[in-house]
Amino acid sequence: MNADGSDAHRLTANNVNEFTPDLLPDGRILYTRWEYMDKSAIFVQSLWSTSPDGTRAQQVFGNNLIHPVSFLQARSIPGTKKIVCILGRHNGDSVGMLAVVDPTLGVNNPDGILNLTPDGRYHVGCFSPYPLNEKWCLVSYGPQEPFGLYAFSIAPPPEKITPRKAQDHEPAGQWPKNPEQCWSSAIGRRYLIYRDDKYSCVEPIPITRRSKPPLVASSLPPRDESQNKDARATPRRRPRSSRWPHSAASPRRSSRRLGVRGPSRIKGLCSRCSTNTVPPATPPISRQVD
Repeated sequence: MNADGSDAHRLTANNVNEFTPDLLPDGRILYTRWEYMDKSAIFVQSLWSTSPDGTRAQQVFGNNLIHPVSFLQARSIPGTKKIVCILGRHNGDSVGMLAVVDPTLGVNNPDGILNLTPDGRYHVGCFSPYPLNEKWCLVSYGPQEPFGLYAFSIAPPPEKITPRKAQDHEPAGQWPKNPEQCWSSAIGRRYLIYRDDKYSCVEPIPITRRSKPPLVASSLPPRDESQNKDARATPRRRPRSSRWPHSAASPRRSSRRLGVRGPSRIKGLCSRCSTNTVPPATPPISRQVD
């Protein structure tokens, strides 16, 4: 949208939610994407990015990890390629463990996650982080309500970091049975800035001058608004072909790497078929139409 709120239009397409956008240093938009493609109903919220015009959507981190369940309220750390976020559940409030993520170590590498509140849990701990620089971050922290405003150290010295204890771990429910096997951890310094006895302090934003992010040129042609006045008048094209992907059950070991349900297999193909064509009777199944 424009600065005055006009010309609001959608950038991405998803059948669920995408939320808490933040600008990356290179001008792209960082956000949390909720999706179910080749996933169960739990391990579904990872970090993605897109250009400001909605093109070049790509995963940033965690799309095929079992734990954490969700990466929430992510913001880029100034002067680095790292990201600070909350490790939380996929439903309910967005409270959880404060973590630093380093995508340069690999987009699905659990060694890229540093848990800074190993004493916390999903739904308990931190909320709405705001990194000030590469060393400090403003955080709403309880661990129980009312939340206070804290400054957390997000760059502990290497000798204070406890590496994760295993190269792999057993899939579990929404909360891992052994968090120390999932992520490296460190208890950094934390200082209380302000706490109210009755009301929580949430979503801290410092009032200060900020540098203007770089402008990313759009790769799309200019939009013709006249073409969108009445989309319902556009005749529907008959599908040229259809196929039915089936999420195959996979062994527990492979599910750790490929996702909870494993790879998709094509169970049926149809060319020049109608929209009422009956798919093969093999649940769970979906349909892709060309």
